[in-house]
This record gives sequence, structure tokens and C-alpha cells, in this order.
Amino acid sequence: AYLFNWQLTYKLAEPVTLKVIKACPALKTLLLERHSRLSVMPVSATDFETILKLGGGTRPLRAKKSQD
Repeated sequence: AYLFNWQLTYKLAEPVTLKVIKACPALKTLLLERHSRLSVMPVSATDFETILKLGGGTRPLRAKKSQD
């Protein structure tokens, strides 16, 4: 079993739909492209930045706390 601890860090101006992701050549290697029913999956930093740009993402909502 896996436990995911998440919080809202970025806000998108508009949703990035599966249709948009599939139409974006830069996201062709994204796991979601091949398995569209996954809800949690690894995303590379490059893919994350691309998705943020597609959705008109903003910078972080708050600074991340350091984990000492």
C-alpha cells in the first residue's frame, strides 16, 4: 500500500484536459498518454513545466518548507 501526502502548490488558470495532453507533442512520453485511467503517476520535471504552461499555471502558492 502507498500513502500520498499532497497539497495544492500551483493553480492553473484553465484545466489541461486529456485531449490537450494528447495533442501536445512534448507530452508524448507521459504515462497518461498511454494509460489514461491512472490517477497518480510519476511526472518528470519537464512534463510538469509543460503542463503548467498549457494551463497558464502560476508560480508556487507558498514556499515549500524545508525538511530538516
